[in-house]
Amino acid sequence: MAEPLSFSTTLTFDLGLKLLFAFIAGLIGSLAYVSVLYFKFIGRSNQERMLILKPFLDKDGAIHFFKLLWYCCIGGAIAVLFQYPEPTFVPVQSFLLGISWPAIVSQHISGRMKDPTVNEMSELVKPQATKEEEKQAKDDLKIIKSLFTKK
Repeated sequence: MAEPLSFSTTLTFDLGLKLLFAFIAGLIGSLAYVSVLYFKFIGRSNQERMLILKPFLDKDGAIHFFKLLWYCCIGGAIAVLFQYPEPTFVPVQSFLLGISWPAIVSQHISGRMKDPTVNEMSELVKPQATKEEEKQAKDDLKIIKSLFTKK
């Protein structure tokens, strides 16, 4: 005859079930976010949408299935991390974490409280100095160096 489940076994099973549902809700939230971008329900311009969607696209411009799956699984995992200490399952919290996990992670990593704008992103890829400015700086260094070497 099989032994009845003990309290700790039931508690562990309940916790596992809660975390599984949190993972699924987070995964669905991540998928919903990519879907509303892809179908152009949100985003001010195509340029903004493509900035976010570009990592998911393959060479033909179609969404790469495994990249999308990876992204959604990360959303589910983060939902599990936030749901674990909660005494009861909160599906809306897990769903919203699945949607917003990139912003939450980047804010925690950078300490920044808002997303970078398209202009800020394009500034990152610009050269910091023009060729003319670089030439001027080299000329200035030569002049300074000559002042110290002449006696």
